[in-house]
Amino acid sequence: MIRAVTTIGTQPILLKHWIKHYKSLGVDDLCPVIWGPSDKVLIDEIMAVLEEENVKPFKNLIDVENGDAYYLTQIYNDTMKDNLNDWWIVADIDEFLVLPKNIKDVVLELEEQKLNYAYSLMLDRIGEDGRFSKLRYDDDIWKTYPNVGFVNRYIRKNDCRKMSLLKYSGKGLGLGQHSLVDHKAYQTWDRWVERMKSDSSMSMKHQVHNFTWKKNDIEKFKVSKFWNVKGEAGTTSTNRWAAEEYDAMNDYFTKNKRLNLNNEEFFFDYCPTDNFYDYKFWEEVKQIQSYST
Repeated sequence: MIRAVTTIGTQPILLKHWIKHYKSLGVDDLCPVIWGPSDKVLIDEIMAVLEEENVKPFKNLIDVENGDAYYLTQIYNDTMKDNLNDWWIVADIDEFLVLPKNIKDVVLELEEQKLNYAYSLMLDRIGEDGRFSKLRYDDDIWKTYPNVGFVNRYIRKNDCRKMSLLKYSGKGLGLGQHSLVDHKAYQTWDRWVERMKSDSSMSMKHQVHNFTWKKNDIEKFKVSKFWNVKGEAGTTSTNRWAAEEYDAMNDYFTKNKRLNLNNEEFFFDYCPTDNFYDYKFWEEVKQIQSYST
């Protein structure tokens, strides 16, 4: 059994596209966890999408540890613990896993190699001309955001590795779902590169296309400074990391109004499909240092 889990609270339109993508990928079971503060969760819209797509909510965690990044990782780990024999795609609502072959073949290949995980690298999607585009229910999301690049690493300066496909074992996922807890010893880039020389399983095999750069997200960037303070938003110290990243994104767009598609550092390519092989810079980008620690 191959399952996919996410959390959803405020983006019902993106939820519809998330479901559509993972159904097309061949996932056997979709497990959306409804999570967030009761005054923010768009429960009616979310339930309407789930009913239309014939998907049941996996859990309801409204008003439980709102906004805590550690708790988000715990949600994913606890979900996998309950189904130890299954393969899991762990993907935030704006993360779309893209594979080089059929998912059943990918899993079979990993099992033949006696591996229970595969690392992915996060790529970024942006609209025409590098602008934020508004997403609608009936859009083709790949055509609405046809430009693929490697942006987060340079603007947000966050960790672009994702542990998106795995069977639960050991201590599970680390904070942010960027790696396994068991791989914490290799956190520095030098150690990671050295480990990859002898262990190919640590290399970036798959792509996660990230749809953070949407018109719907602009207000999120603007209010990020509010998240630095524990208060009504239910924030914790972990949210300060997100706040710093969103501040950087807001500052960039305040100054530039759009992403510069001609900036060679961003490795942009026009790819209005979900075909793994369409992104011409993949072999080059996956060798770049993907995090700063």
